[in-house]
Amino acid sequence: MKDQSWFHLNWKNTSIKVYVSFKTIDKLEASSGSDVVSESVLNLEQLDLSASSGSDVKLELNANDVTAEASSGSDISLKGKSNALEANASSGSDIHAGDFQAKRCHASVSSGSDMKINVMDELEAHASSGGDISYSGNPAKKEIKESSGGDVHAH
Repeated sequence: MKDQSWFHLNWKNTSIKVYVSFKTIDKLEASSGSDVVSESVLNLEQLDLSASSGSDVKLELNANDVTAEASSGSDISLKGKSNALEANASSGSDIHAGDFQAKRCHASVSSGSDMKINVMDELEAHASSGGDISYSGNPAKKEIKESSGGDVHAH
């Protein structure tokens, strides 16, 4: 007779939904095709966000300082606002932050990644190896670097 416990189920094509409650959070990592979605606005001092290996993250937040790193085909979508945003996308990943207003932003893309950002005061943007950064807002201070087919442009 086979063991019928849930430990031996084939989880390969099963979707599992998990709800998490917290008073504060400062780090969030998503990987391996997972989806992370906020159901309400997160009000935080800082957030270190990482998405990799085909995962998707969709958050609405207000924070002083946000770091968002997307790699290996993952997607990060942000809404809300922040004083400072550091955003890095690589290896075919995307960061959609056109609805996320940042006063200051340091953005970097490479290897076919795309990024859309909304910057008010200061923008430092680096695009290389076919990466694309599209920004809105009218930052008074801009430092833009493009190499190996990378592109940074206003939209």
